[in-house]
Amino acid sequence: MPVNLYHAFSPELETENVRPSRMENHFSRANVIGTSQDSDAGNVDCETNLAPLVNCQRARDYLRDVFGVLNDAGADARSTGIGMHVHISNGPIVGVVDEDTANAFCQRSIEHKENTGRVIFQDHPELQGDPITFEMIKQICLRYTIQQAVIDTMHPPSRTGMHMARPLSQRALTRADIDASNVTDISSLVNATHGKFSTINLQHWAGPAAYKTIEFRQAAGTVDFNKCYQWVEFLLNLVAHTVNNQFPRTETRTDVTTPETGAIAFPRPNVGRRQHMIYDMCRTATGATVQELSMATGAPRASVARAIVAIRQRTAAQAVVTHTQQSNVNPATGNNATYGDGDDLCRYQVLENYSDVVLGDASFDATVNPSIWTDAGMENAHLTDDQFNWWQDRIDRIAAQNPR
Repeated sequence: MPVNLYHAFSPELETENVRPSRMENHFSRANVIGTSQDSDAGNVDCETNLAPLVNCQRARDYLRDVFGVLNDAGADARSTGIGMHVHISNGPIVGVVDEDTANAFCQRSIEHKENTGRVIFQDHPELQGDPITFEMIKQICLRYTIQQAVIDTMHPPSRTGMHMARPLSQRALTRADIDASNVTDISSLVNATHGKFSTINLQHWAGPAAYKTIEFRQAAGTVDFNKCYQWVEFLLNLVAHTVNNQFPRTETRTDVTTPETGAIAFPRPNVGRRQHMIYDMCRTATGATVQELSMATGAPRASVARAIVAIRQRTAAQAVVTHTQQSNVNPATGNNATYGDGDDLCRYQVLENYSDVVLGDASFDATVNPSIWTDAGMENAHLTDDQFNWWQDRIDRIAAQNPR
């Protein structure tokens, strides 16, 4: 079973007709936080930079708000040369293990950029997991380049073979070799590209702590949320499938039993009774909702969240199951809860038994289908039939609009 790696992504949205100061005012009036505006060269009047996000509901809701502001401001992205650059982190985000922790990371990242003007990793490098290997990033570049002709059909002709995103050379990538004395050094791969102005820019890989990303530069600029997110999810799937499916790891599983009570898990006097109660309520057949935990202990939502984090740290991430609020009934309506109900109905369950998984070394499996359309099959990175259909429809539309 593939490991569910979360990678941060951050689109750079280039637009025209709106200057940075004016765009900043639009975001402020709409109460959409966590953006910064820069001026750029050429046809670009404004570049909107976003906080790092991970693929979850909070990220999608936030990006819808961002694109809503861009459209309300009258921003346009149709001129030739305007692009959308997507940065994907070169490793997983520490502590992000499910939808709940993904949503929490996104909110924290957005607020950090708003409050400090800095990317969260600049001040919290501990949130960045170990980078993927030389061979993994090489394979990502090769898959993209070998199937460049197909990827070109996914974009308008103005974004194919253009000087701001030059295609890579399969031959040069294949010749790039790892430095045995420094396995984290990818300079030979960087040298096999065209530098910054490549379809895949690797110059941020070993840059300042804030970044350490793979930048994909081919997409055309857009103020359409759906177009943007379809491309982001396509790239996340490409990265995740390469890392997890093409480089499988052996697994060693050990059955583990969680402590029977909160008093055993968290001996006093180091931890108070609220932590004990939250643990005991969650270590049942159905677990407990945030609302139930708050009522029983008087703890606010933030304190409940910290208690759950402490339980995960004391046991293991896989020992605590998050049942999203959509799987629970809102007692006020008698219907299944929705995102509009807040997060009080999110339910946590501490499992009595779980499997502790130790991963072995990753090795390349040449038998895995290398197609860019292969689904990674993970919670935060996948390519569904609906997404595949969307891309095929887009390819047909672009071909019809640009007959050879």
